[in-house]
Amino acid sequence: MQDVLKFHLLGEKVYTYNFNDGKLPSITDYGQYLITSVSNVDGISSYIVNRQGKVLQQNIELGNGIIHVIDNVLEPTELTLAKLLEQDPEYSIFTEALKATGLFNKLNTQAVANGDTLWYTVIAEKNQTYLDSGINNFTALKTKYSKSGNPTSPTDGLYLYVAYHILPDIKFLADIVTATSHETLAPLEVLTNKFINNKVLINDDSYTTINGLVHEPGVELNIATSDRSATNGVLHHAMGGIAIKERKPFAVYWDLCSTQPELTRLSAIYGKKTYLFDFGDGNTFKDLKWEKSCLKYRVASGGYLKDYWQMGMGRSSSNTENTGTCSGNNWIEFTTPLLVKGKYKVWFCYFTQNSTVSAVQASFNGAPLTSALIEFHKKSLR
Repeated sequence: MQDVLKFHLLGEKVYTYNFNDGKLPSITDYGQYLITSVSNVDGISSYIVNRQGKVLQQNIELGNGIIHVIDNVLEPTELTLAKLLEQDPEYSIFTEALKATGLFNKLNTQAVANGDTLWYTVIAEKNQTYLDSGINNFTALKTKYSKSGNPTSPTDGLYLYVAYHILPDIKFLADIVTATSHETLAPLEVLTNKFINNKVLINDDSYTTINGLVHEPGVELNIATSDRSATNGVLHHAMGGIAIKERKPFAVYWDLCSTQPELTRLSAIYGKKTYLFDFGDGNTFKDLKWEKSCLKYRVASGGYLKDYWQMGMGRSSSNTENTGTCSGNNWIEFTTPLLVKGKYKVWFCYFTQNSTVSAVQASFNGAPLTSALIEFHKKSLR
């Protein structure tokens, strides 16, 4: 009984305006997260907690906190992720793969040495998905992926396949859609995601090749059967097969103006006129950051698509077209489109307006690039 009471208590005030689709911001005294959602029945919307209780009265203020009245007792889960999968016969093929690789034991743990909960997120396919793809049992799955004969080896294909379905940390659906990619237990391999038309899609990717835009359709997560809590994480149901992607090398081209939605959605400015973007505490652009002051967007013949970003590196930029002057910056940082794991040659296409520009150092993921192409005062590309 005491555990049930702890499952109903949070260590801070959480009002219903914090009830988003997903876990609440603080953990219960029992040590598990609660999830909330909104149900609409006959035109009446209600908050639902853990898919078990409807909120009847909300935000009742008391001297030392608040109370939300619900219509049912919330029951904490007693199963680890491993046991949650094992007791569901629809996941039997995936569960056998977990056991064969030894990852079942990892998902059956409760705590690490310092006493903190070791959270995991699993995105798993049910048996029907395997059957639909011609994999009738675990033996067929092992034959397809395990080439070393030792599925417990971290380099074996089956081990990597299963590890690719496991994310470190606990991520409910609402957490998944807040980032474009997520680390997996398969080294250097990530899952990407999109939220489109109220659907959560995994590995639905678009990228540019020399032959144009390529779209690889993703796998939808079943929202109704996902967000299943375990004592050490959360389980999501994938409605299609998820495997580590293998792509042939391809060139990645992108223009630093045309790939910034904060710019391109400004129809009166993009491609039409010069404009100053304020620093905005560094949050003006999601994938484009600079040190301070402002950044100048210019429409002129110097750019590949007849536009470019103008920045005074270490010195103020000129007052072009009477739009104002931005203070000198020492750095600018931008995020590339999705890159497949591999080795790349990197080119920066730029031009300089001043022959006395100081030497500039470029880095990729923190690693300095040494090519002379980045020394603006030595070579200029248009």
